[in-house]
Amino acid sequence: LRQSGGHYLYQQLACPLLQLSPSLNPEPLTAQCSYKSNLEIECTLLGSVFFENGIAVTAFDYLEAFKKFVNPEAPAFRADLLLSLKNSKKILQKKLPSHQLGVKAINNKSLLLTLEQPDPYFLLKLSNPLLSPYKEKPSTKDNRALPDSCGPYQIDSWINQKKIKMIPHQFNQAKKNEPLIEFIIYSDDNLALKDFKRNQLQMLRRLPTSLIPQWINTKFYHQIDLLRLDSLFLQGPLKKYTLPLSQSINYTDWQKLYHAKPRPGCFGLPTDWSEKAVCHEFLPTHASLNLKKISSETLPDFVLAYSRLGGPDHDRAMQFLQSEWKKHLGIQVSLEPLENKIFQEKVEKNEIYFYRKGLSLEYPHCLSALELFSKTSQSPQIIWDEPEFEKIIKEFYSKKLSSAQSKDLCQRGLTILRDKGGVVPTGPLFFSILVSPHWRGWEINSLNHLNLKNLQYRAP
Repeated sequence: LRQSGGHYLYQQLACPLLQLSPSLNPEPLTAQCSYKSNLEIECTLLGSVFFENGIAVTAFDYLEAFKKFVNPEAPAFRADLLLSLKNSKKILQKKLPSHQLGVKAINNKSLLLTLEQPDPYFLLKLSNPLLSPYKEKPSTKDNRALPDSCGPYQIDSWINQKKIKMIPHQFNQAKKNEPLIEFIIYSDDNLALKDFKRNQLQMLRRLPTSLIPQWINTKFYHQIDLLRLDSLFLQGPLKKYTLPLSQSINYTDWQKLYHAKPRPGCFGLPTDWSEKAVCHEFLPTHASLNLKKISSETLPDFVLAYSRLGGPDHDRAMQFLQSEWKKHLGIQVSLEPLENKIFQEKVEKNEIYFYRKGLSLEYPHCLSALELFSKTSQSPQIIWDEPEFEKIIKEFYSKKLSSAQSKDLCQRGLTILRDKGGVVPTGPLFFSILVSPHWRGWEINSLNHLNLKNLQYRAP
C-alpha cells in the first residue's frame, strides 16, 4: 500500500458531488450539478448519502469541505482545484476570511457555487474524490484518527504497518452482501507477487514491466492506460543542458525496455487532445554539437535523483539513461535513488536540479496537465517566467472553446514546455495489474481512480 494504494483506499471512503463516466465525462454521484450561468453552478443532492453514524450528508458538509480545502493555514495538496471559486485566491493569500468563499448552502439539499471567472471545466474538477466531505471519527486504541466514510466502504480496523480491513458501508450500500476488503501493506513488490501466486492476494496493483511477458497472456493480466506526465526534469543551472541530453536518448530502445506502446520522449496525453504528438527526438550528432555550444569548459556534475517508490522499473530505466548519456555524449551521470519523503522534500526546496518525477492529472483535460507548470498552481512543478505559456492557460478559461481551438492551445502549451521548460517526458504510460478472475465489478479509469462499489465475487 504505497503511492496509488493510498488513493485507492481513500476513494472507497469518498463521496464527491460528481464522478467520471467510462468516457471520462462528469456525471451525478451524490448530486446533479449544472451551470446556471457562466459564473454560477447549482448542485442538488440526490437521495441520501450518510456518514457511518447514520447522519445524512448535506450541502452544508460540502460547504465546510470546500472551505477546509482552501484553508490558508493548511491548504489541501491540490487546493488549486478550487481556484476558480470566487474569493478562493484571496482566502489562500489571507486577504479574506474563509466564509467569503463562493459557495453557499441554500438548504440541506442545494448548493450554489459562484465562480471568480468562467471555468468550463469545473464540473470535471468536482468529480475529483479529494472534493469529498471529510470528518474524523474518535481516535482508535492506538490513537489513530480514522476518516468517517461517506463512500461505499468504511474502515473496520487498521492494523499498523500490516493491513487495513474495510467493510461495506452500513448505510450507503444498497446491497448488504458486498465482499469485505483488505488493503495489505507491503514493503516490497516481490513479496506481494509471491502472495498473489499463493492466492493470498487477489489484486496485485503493480506488476514490474520485466515480468509482463510472463503474465500478459494469462487470465489474471490487465493493462491500464494512464493520464500522467511523468518526466525527467532539468532545472536551475542544469536546465540549459536539456536539449543535448534529450537528443542523446534512443527512445526506441527505451520503448522496448518498458514494453511501451507509444514511445517515451512524448507527452503522455491522448492523441485527440492536441493536433499531434509533442516529442523530443533522438539526434545524437546534434546532441554533441549542442553540448559544445553550451560550454567548452568543464561540465558540471550530473546527478539524477529519483524516488525509490518506483521500484525495480525505475532503477532499470535510470540505468538505461545513464548508459545512453555515456554512450552518446561521453557524460557520466550518477544515480541517486532516495526515500520518497526525502526526495519530495528536496524537490520542493529546489535542492536538486536533475530528477525523475511522476505527475498525475487531477481531471481529464489538457489544461490539467498544463496547469501543473503554471505560476497560478499551488505547487508549480518548475520555476520559470514564460508569459506566452501563462497566456495559453488564460485562453483556456476565456470562453467555451471548440475542439480545434482546444487542440491548438494544447499543442502550443506542450511545445513551449518541451522547448523551454527543462522537461523530458517519459511518454504515454500504462501500468499492469494482476486480478483474480473470480472478482468482477471493479473499475480503474485512466486517472487511476479505483471504483469497488459494484465489486462481486463469483465462485469458480
